[in-house]
Amino acid sequence: MRGNWRIEHFTTLRSELPVLLEEIETQVQATILAEVTQEGAELWLHHQICDVTMTNTPGYNQTILPDLFISSLPLKTRRARLIKERIDSGDRYELLAPLWYDLRSVELDDPSVDPLPSVSSDPRVFDQDRDGLAGLSAKLVGFPDGEVGLIQKSWDEWRGSIELDPERESALYAQSVGGAVSWGQEQQIIETTNEVLLIDVRRWIPEETSPPTLHYFEMERIETLSCPPRRPAPRPSQ
Repeated sequence: MRGNWRIEHFTTLRSELPVLLEEIETQVQATILAEVTQEGAELWLHHQICDVTMTNTPGYNQTILPDLFISSLPLKTRRARLIKERIDSGDRYELLAPLWYDLRSVELDDPSVDPLPSVSSDPRVFDQDRDGLAGLSAKLVGFPDGEVGLIQKSWDEWRGSIELDPERESALYAQSVGGAVSWGQEQQIIETTNEVLLIDVRRWIPEETSPPTLHYFEMERIETLSCPPRRPAPRPSQ
């Protein structure tokens, strides 16, 4: 598995739109580049997020993440491991990336239990994108619209099947990996230009299908670690 990889990470969230109270589905796609290092069955994914797009359906409004938001996300490392299973046709390998927490623009002693702060003056909140405002800045266009400063805590676990090079049946020579993502997220808006965006709305993660079509990841081996151009931001429907 050691080498360079491009990862496309997909998750789906549903919520009620403020005021209209209509159900909205949000697909989040993150493009990640990772250098994988390996010692036996133990893996380390040294990864950088290149892009994140959020697409709402229906598209009354859309969330735009500025370049500063993306460029402020630091290089991070998470652990994973290979799981080998003997079957009639030979060996089958899976990749397991166990539960891992990621914090954005906030510091918590224990992310598994600590709630997010609710105000920008909390000393645990910081200006990660260095735009002079607390939290990470994002923009909503459409209805409702406005600019927000937010902090996030997310967690996920990956489990996927490894496709081997048919000429060399070893996980060392894996060409692609794909599988399911189990995840969750908490987000707090700590500043906004539109108070409608502070309305507490119901949010939930829809149950996955089989095979996964809502929460999943795809990995492809690449030659060099170079972020591709960002995808065009989605626009509100007319």
